[in-house]
Amino acid sequence: MIIRRALLLLAPFAILLQLPGKNDPAAYVRMEVSAGGSRALQTAWRLMQPPKGSGKPAIWLVGVSHIGQKSYYEKTQRKLDAVDLVLFEGVGFDGNATARIKERDSSVSDLQTTLADSLGLVFQLDAIRYDRKHFRNSDLGVAELQAKLGGSGSKPKPGQKGGDPEVRNFVKMLEGGSFALTLAQGILKLFQGNPQFQAMARLAIIEAIAASEGDVSKLAGAASPGMQQLFKTLIDDRNAVVVRDVRKAILAEEPPASIAVFYGAGHMIDLETRLREELDYRSAEETWLTAFSVNPRKAGLSDFEVNFVGRLIRAQIAKLRKPAKSGKPKNR
Repeated sequence: MIIRRALLLLAPFAILLQLPGKNDPAAYVRMEVSAGGSRALQTAWRLMQPPKGSGKPAIWLVGVSHIGQKSYYEKTQRKLDAVDLVLFEGVGFDGNATARIKERDSSVSDLQTTLADSLGLVFQLDAIRYDRKHFRNSDLGVAELQAKLGGSGSKPKPGQKGGDPEVRNFVKMLEGGSFALTLAQGILKLFQGNPQFQAMARLAIIEAIAASEGDVSKLAGAASPGMQQLFKTLIDDRNAVVVRDVRKAILAEEPPASIAVFYGAGHMIDLETRLREELDYRSAEETWLTAFSVNPRKAGLSDFEVNFVGRLIRAQIAKLRKPAKSGKPKNR
């Protein structure tokens, strides 16, 4: 149960979503294992080219992990600075310093910063400069997101039946009112600076992402239908905003020569699918970057511990993939 809740806690980081089907785009995340046993979490940049002669701009889908090594974000920044227009993720965040501080101080961002610190990494909002002139927010507004979350997770009015309790608890966590969120932050801070904890935590995150095959929806697979729908809505509705903004840029009087969509890697398979089906773009090339890595042996973890973590994560992912049981229990 503890491991299951820990895996569900990873969902707000929105690192990964969508399992590629037969004709779907390839994943934007992977685990690389070296000959020496090191594990690395890698994310992809994928170039999308328009039909020849269309005059449309090339589009880079820059999938990102919200926590990573400083060098990872330095390379990402250089990529973003090299294009004409960047459409970036951030609910109600326009990229200026004041907005960045407010976003960074939000409950989930605070947890991500604490997680990054405890793992010896950095948080995306602290590492990327969003105040560039060619950066443009492409996301839902705060009121829009609150309305969508409120529709699924708000408290019932007097006389009404309660909504989905899992959804309400998730919304409460996002709003900073969750005891579990506070407890998680406290535990992470307690282990800051512990090399073995850092290694074990990095290993667990990388293994969880690999075992889920880049599909965070699996982490909610055994949850209620309301929770599954909430995760889907948060991806679909926000991606629709991005495609709308891409269309606007393409149809502008002076369209940019190149565009980068800078979003969590979990959004990218759906975004690539939309660009293919709605705008006739096709993938042309890709680049893989290491967000962060771990060398278990160097950190003092035994082969038994490494294998135990892998087996445990895979077993929990398998349980989470099973659909939630419905109906009344049978009498014994």
